[in-house]
Amino acid sequence: MYYLDNSATTRPYLEVVETVSHSLYEGFGNPSSLHSLGFASEQALRQARKTIAATLGAKEKEITFTSGGTEANNIAILGYLRRNRRKGNHVMVSAVEHASVLNIFRRLEEEGYRVSYIPVSREGSLDYAFVERELCEETALVSVMQVNNEVGSWFDIPRIRRILEEKKSGAVLHCDCVQAYGKMPFSVKELGADLVTVSAHKVHGPKGVGALYVREGLLMEPVLFGGGQENGLRNGTENLPGIAGFAKAAELTMRDLPEKIERMREIQRYFIEELRKIKRVEINTPPDNCAPHIVNASFLGIRSEILLHTLEQKEVYVSSGSACASNDKKHKKVLEVMGHDRERADSSVRFSFSTETTMQEIREAAIIIREAVEDLQRKLRIR
Repeated sequence: MYYLDNSATTRPYLEVVETVSHSLYEGFGNPSSLHSLGFASEQALRQARKTIAATLGAKEKEITFTSGGTEANNIAILGYLRRNRRKGNHVMVSAVEHASVLNIFRRLEEEGYRVSYIPVSREGSLDYAFVERELCEETALVSVMQVNNEVGSWFDIPRIRRILEEKKSGAVLHCDCVQAYGKMPFSVKELGADLVTVSAHKVHGPKGVGALYVREGLLMEPVLFGGGQENGLRNGTENLPGIAGFAKAAELTMRDLPEKIERMREIQRYFIEELRKIKRVEINTPPDNCAPHIVNASFLGIRSEILLHTLEQKEVYVSSGSACASNDKKHKKVLEVMGHDRERADSSVRFSFSTETTMQEIREAAIIIREAVEDLQRKLRIR
């Protein structure tokens, strides 16, 4: 099997599975209970929070555990805007955000907010001048992801922070770092973001758990109401097995991260060179300013779904885009938003690696992919 869909999800480390299992069966106490089992769970929760905070360069009290990246994004954006309605009625967001962010802003438009969608060029570059032009006294929040989940473009978040400071804007900066976490070294201080979201299952952790960084002093309102867990920001009994697994996954992923990133970068360069040997292939991932684990390519004349299922039969698993947006037929695809035509968008495939992917796997997978594409080109009479 050749699993090249790590941007959708990753296989959990065995140590993570063991950690989740132990917490689920042995450490099953409710962290809010006052007896010894509850206290032990509370201690485990505190240690996990300490681990995640350390990976982000944050304080423990700035970390809120959530059910994943989607909930973290919703709490970050809606939780801030609802608590700070007087800050302004204008918000900004990049035009290529994940659905869990874009759909919030579409809803905000329905509620009367003025939304500015920051353009992204065909080469994957964010229009920073647009941010500067659109920024005004009414701007309450700016949301830009660090790494685009479909083409791998890397956006300069510190530059956006500098723009906010130079314009003396009071807008807060939200950054979806789900695809950057464990793939690129960063800290919340270096980013300059006030709100940062990350997810466990993108870094070999369990599904259904994520974390939200909220800069100390920022006033927020909960989206869900309940028993006051997570300092009242994310109510509901904490998913301690998932959180413990997240902490173990983060710990293992961040170990020797620079070396892991370099290996992924080497794999990425090799894979792109191999794809370029196939006729009628366009590489959509920018050569510069991109994350090391994503390669997006269009195989012109072949619909992505056809190639995806052809490769699946050969046990090569890839994606035709974001798994979370695969059922969204209403809106343009990311490549179209970037200015590419429909044919290029409809024939695009995303290949994504992890810190566990080996060069040998990629060499073998590249051969299978090339043979599959060339066979389809012959059958479809593509020249």
